[in-house]
Amino acid sequence: MGGIKTIVLVAWIVWTHAVSSDLGKDIWRPTVAVETLAECQRIIDVSLTNTAAQTPRSTRTGNVLEVTLPEGARAWLSGVCLPDNIDPRR
Repeated sequence: MGGIKTIVLVAWIVWTHAVSSDLGKDIWRPTVAVETLAECQRIIDVSLTNTAAQTPRSTRTGNVLEVTLPEGARAWLSGVCLPDNIDPRR
């Protein structure tokens, strides 16, 4: 007799996290759902690379981009891959 097989499908969500204590902001945004962790990480890498290239006063360290805004305030942007059943806003 065959046993019961459970199939678990997990989507990965690319979350963007923007923080600026200078501006009193802490924002989490889901941006896209993908099938694999590797694809999620690739999207974050490309997104941060493109944002850094377009932002003159920025420094990237890993998955974090530190930005100095024109008015002098600092902000940090990061990308995080989480399974679709985890919401960092909670």
